[in-house]
Amino acid sequence: MRIAICDSDKACMVETKKLCKEYFGNKNIDTEILEYSSGTLFLNSQEEIDILLIGITLKDMDGLIVRRQLFNRDIIIIYLAEDDSCMQKAFGRQVYGFLIKPLKRKELYNIFDYVLEEQLSEQVIEINDKDEPYVKAGLIMYIIAEDKYTRVYTVERDFLVLRSMIEWERILVGQNFCRIHRSHIVNFEYIKTIESGVTMVNGVKLNISRNKKSTFKDAYSDYFKRKMITKNI
Repeated sequence: MRIAICDSDKACMVETKKLCKEYFGNKNIDTEILEYSSGTLFLNSQEEIDILLIGITLKDMDGLIVRRQLFNRDIIIIYLAEDDSCMQKAFGRQVYGFLIKPLKRKELYNIFDYVLEEQLSEQVIEINDKDEPYVKAGLIMYIIAEDKYTRVYTVERDFLVLRSMIEWERILVGQNFCRIHRSHIVNFEYIKTIESGVTMVNGVKLNISRNKKSTFKDAYSDYFKRKMITKNI
């Protein structure tokens, strides 16, 4: 993961770099962080960047102008601003967040969580089906254990896969999945209702084990908060 921080506010740049290192370090994701004190320096660098955290107010131009120069580059942009006066203008393609200085750790981390979810939802997983050997993680609704096999239910069809639930947990770690029962893994994105168990969008009802209820409740609560925050960005 290559991250660029572009800001004329030195104190904010130092704090942003510290928070980035902390977040991605805790996720065991290797990162390279590049620093730029002006929009011109960043644009002239032509570095390949995954995430750009950029100040709205720079010493040579504003961050909105920089974004217009990046229209043909696939970069995730997070704005860092002194106030919310430019928030509406900042909306658009590539923009994943608009944060007010001084940065709040939780707000930045929630945006990073959302960014990773977006990327991981595109993860392609091998299932060795003769017709469809691969499936995108984001299309999996739930997984049910069947002896030494597991049945994977996607939005279009289901697949019988020679893979254990423990292996699935390892593959899907960090995504919107939770093991709610020794035999069930669900994708939060496809849950319709939650009562004593969960009802999926296709009407299938799955039980939640007693010893999984607390973990499920906490994980779903975190997921829901992230979704609400990113909808309001």
